[in-house]
Amino acid sequence: MSDILSKEQLLLLQQTLTYEVYEQFMEMFNNEDEILPIDIEDRNKYILDTMKNHEYWGRIVGWGDNRVYCHLPKRNSFVVEDTGPHGVYSMFKGKSKKELLKFLDEFKKYTPDTFTPNKCIPVDIEKPQEDYESTEIQQHDISYDSWLED
Repeated sequence: MSDILSKEQLLLLQQTLTYEVYEQFMEMFNNEDEILPIDIEDRNKYILDTMKNHEYWGRIVGWGDNRVYCHLPKRNSFVVEDTGPHGVYSMFKGKSKKELLKFLDEFKKYTPDTFTPNKCIPVDIEKPQEDYESTEIQQHDISYDSWLED
């Protein structure tokens, strides 16, 4: 279903419908449960995209260029392996989207409700194809380049 509707249409549905009705609506189009990609990079991107479209994890605050996913912290370091927001990539061991959604619903109980906007993943509507890691690396490269110029 997410292949048919744009992100804006999905967001409108999420804002208009209750979570239960939204899930029932989306299940009407899923005859079989999706299996997560096997490739680790594709799997992590799939998990992050699912989180961004989730009612809780995809909650957006702010306006214009200051919009962020308030429950998804940015990656702090590029030296260590990326474990995803709150370490979700390494903690989730399931193989299907159904298992992932169940995990995310339960996992939200164990993460902080408070957030700092400048430490959250920004919402980038202009570049929906760009993934979490490449956005962060580009921002890091810009900072590094400006340091060299000083």
